[in-house]
Amino acid sequence: ALRSTQTNKTRNKPEEMPPKSLDLYCPICKDVFKDPVDLLCSHSFCRECLNKWWKDKITPDCPICRRISPIINGISGEVICRPHGERFKLFCVDDEKLLCLVCQHSDGHYGHKLQPVNEVAQGRRNELRKALRPLLDKLKVFKEEKGNLDQTAEYIKLQAQQTEGRIKEQFRKLHLFLHKEEDARIAALRTEESKKTQKVSLKIDALSREIAALSRTIKDTEGLMKAEDAVMLQSFRTAAETIQQRLLLENPQPVSGALIDVAKHLGNLSFNIWNKMKHLVSYTPVVLDPNNLQPHV
Repeated sequence: ALRSTQTNKTRNKPEEMPPKSLDLYCPICKDVFKDPVDLLCSHSFCRECLNKWWKDKITPDCPICRRISPIINGISGEVICRPHGERFKLFCVDDEKLLCLVCQHSDGHYGHKLQPVNEVAQGRRNELRKALRPLLDKLKVFKEEKGNLDQTAEYIKLQAQQTEGRIKEQFRKLHLFLHKEEDARIAALRTEESKKTQKVSLKIDALSREIAALSRTIKDTEGLMKAEDAVMLQSFRTAAETIQQRLLLENPQPVSGALIDVAKHLGNLSFNIWNKMKHLVSYTPVVLDPNNLQPHV
């Protein structure tokens, strides 16, 4: 809430300026107050600085303590009618405007449907509550998918460790002669692990950003629902539009080809080395793909 304040400080000559006082400076622009205003939380700012701070916000909060502070005229802590200085008691359904008891008698609203502010506000709160339900469901879906991807990332690491162990086990049978081949196989595995992990990490980061945006919208809307009736009505349309925009987000899709191609690294490994050391290896005609045994991943 804004309360106009006055700073009747006599400006001295530059050489006679008193020591700088933080009480005279806006916390946002760090300059002497211009058209200063107070919030209900007692923090003061330049009116223009505060309007810029609130420009893209659903709810007007204090830049310092984050307390929600609706814009007002005067010091009552309420949204009032500027032309008449009265509290808003009615809401014109036809014009979607707040009215005081004086406004209702104007020609502009003659014959229009008028309702008490508290009744309309409660109805709009119910609309926001209903609109939030699918958004909360969407947030749940995103969180579940992120959880699955977190498990996939861990399983990739486990696969890499297990596959590396099996590769080394087979290469140890080939003695020092096979060390060069072993190193090449491990390098290929590391490269694929890096690529697959990076792919999943990018998806996780994207989901984290979407979750943060959804959570922020939900938090802001829930905060607006707790605000004073007139304040909530002033910001209702913006809040509802923001919710609809968030609902347009497509649900996350599973990452295809995320897991390591274990069969490529282990498939007929000994046979592939057989050309170099035929007398040390045996051929395995079929190699099962462990990824097919993990339907939950």
